[in-house]
Amino acid sequence: MALAGLGVSYFNAKKGYILLACFAVVVEILRQIPDFLLVDHPDSYPVLLASSALQFVASAIFLAALLQLAGKPRRHGQALLGLFTLLFLSISAYEYLAEVAYTVATWYVSSIPVLLTTAALFWASWSIATPSSGRNLLLLSSLTLFVARAWLPATLESLDLLYLIYYMEVLMFPIMAMALNLTEVEATHGKVQALLKKQTQSEKDLQFILDNSLDITLIADNVGLLLSWNKRAEGVFGYDANQVVGKYHIDELFAGNYWHKNATEFNEFEALMENVDGGTFPVKARMRTVHKDDETYSIYVINEETEAKAQISAAK
Repeated sequence: MALAGLGVSYFNAKKGYILLACFAVVVEILRQIPDFLLVDHPDSYPVLLASSALQFVASAIFLAALLQLAGKPRRHGQALLGLFTLLFLSISAYEYLAEVAYTVATWYVSSIPVLLTTAALFWASWSIATPSSGRNLLLLSSLTLFVARAWLPATLESLDLLYLIYYMEVLMFPIMAMALNLTEVEATHGKVQALLKKQTQSEKDLQFILDNSLDITLIADNVGLLLSWNKRAEGVFGYDANQVVGKYHIDELFAGNYWHKNATEFNEFEALMENVDGGTFPVKARMRTVHKDDETYSIYVINEETEAKAQISAAK
């Protein structure tokens, strides 16, 4: 389920750290093969080494994913992963060549690179800047994973406790994967909300400008249906915006034979318009057609002729 969720998130977002997390989950699943073989061959060092190597690789890949998500510089992540990898190879090579006996102490020594990588998982989760439920789950699951891995060697003398801690450790990795997926979903949701808020604010700013315009400004779609209605238009025509936006056709405001469908890209004309009481008044209108995102809009800027004449007289 964790792998499927990450896969869906990757195909939707195409984020590199999600792809890394998918690889980490796959490696962790493959790790179960040598772990099952250990039941029948508990003293087989090659099987132990394979299990330890897959455990370390899965943790290291997941750490790389979290470092990307946290926005850490790539060189810092590469240096940290390189150091852990060198330490793992050094300890594994020494234990193999020296044929070190399998005890609690040697298990702790061989677990040092994995424990350091797991501690770094918690640190990388903490470094994620935006607080969220996914981040909190990452913190909790990575901390639980570290405790389980640190406790596991000490349970060597109690088989029942060893299995309990082992399965708790196995369970934490898919939980971390689901937490990462949840973090991505919440981050995407946050971006969408921010964009909607920005768009809403832009629309409010535009409406404020239109409402304070000295001209009647109307915006219609490609068939002439009204999409915008400013305060000046409300005062002149007597209609509230809720009465006309999305309900009235631009032609219904003209008393003469004006037809929106005959409008060109730019048109300037004189006409009679009609208010809510049926009264008519002459206007000078300018209309421009604009295209955006495969949509066509017509912007009408209208001046009452009486006002225009009064302004000219006052200027003289």
